[in-house]
Amino acid sequence: MSVLQAYGMGWRRLWQNRPYWGLFFALNFGLALTTAASLTAFLGKNAAHSLSISDSLTASPYPFLSALTSQFASDLDFFQYQSVGVALVFFLLQIWLLGGWLNHLREEATGVARWGFWGGAARYFWRTFRLAAYFAVIQGALLWAFVKLGASIAKDFSILELWSEFDFLHALWWLLPLYLLFSVSISLWHDYAKIHTVYRDRAWLTRPVVESTRLCFKYFGRFFSLYALNLFTLAAVCAIYGMIANSIPAHSMAGIVLLFLWGQLLLLLRIGLKLANLAAADYLYRQVSDWNAAAPTTEGITQRYNDVFNPKAEAL
Repeated sequence: MSVLQAYGMGWRRLWQNRPYWGLFFALNFGLALTTAASLTAFLGKNAAHSLSISDSLTASPYPFLSALTSQFASDLDFFQYQSVGVALVFFLLQIWLLGGWLNHLREEATGVARWGFWGGAARYFWRTFRLAAYFAVIQGALLWAFVKLGASIAKDFSILELWSEFDFLHALWWLLPLYLLFSVSISLWHDYAKIHTVYRDRAWLTRPVVESTRLCFKYFGRFFSLYALNLFTLAAVCAIYGMIANSIPAHSMAGIVLLFLWGQLLLLLRIGLKLANLAAADYLYRQVSDWNAAAPTTEGITQRYNDVFNPKAEAL
């Protein structure tokens, strides 16, 4: 099974299910708009007539932000607490929606409809929430371990013996790529644990996590290559966005509107990348696992996908 085939299948399935793509975008945009509305009302009441706003369009915005934080510190504290609440709601919303997306992918590919998108979102919410909590703890433990490792290495250096800060950074350069390797590996493990949990449909997570761990170790090369390919795609999208965004002048209302629309396009593409990554991982998972005893072979799984997504393949 080619990783490129799985990558292409992920985008293909995303395009065939673009109404769900739009749903994810609409809900995320609506949540962000709700938060922005209260902040806009606050700025309109307290800073709408400030000349520093227009000055910040052509110069540094730090004088305006510094004056705002010093004069309205108590009001801004409210928005800080609100941002924490919004982040929590956003986190729960993502878990809820992704459970429905994974269930929809499974039902679409197997041809066995049980709960649909919304039913799957409700059914798998608590399980995917627990998985997210468990893997967040694992990611936190990994970060803590690397911070402690970096601190222990730093103790061996004497500031008086260093020629510059680059000597210190050179001694720690290998920690960042090593940390990213482990962090990405844990993230892909999390994705396949979610997929395996939906396919096995078990209330207890111990067995699905153990089985998905074995699967990730056995097919780590394929899983990691697919995940890395999606990460490179995300990096390319962000790089293109940054280059174009930096070339758009924000000195006028037209430029601000254009930047806003360009930012929404980035949000749409990032959501699409997330959904396409899970769709591709779902396809690759079905290729290498015994998810269905009736069709355990790669040939049988591929034929089922051709029947669902490429009905003309047999004729070709």
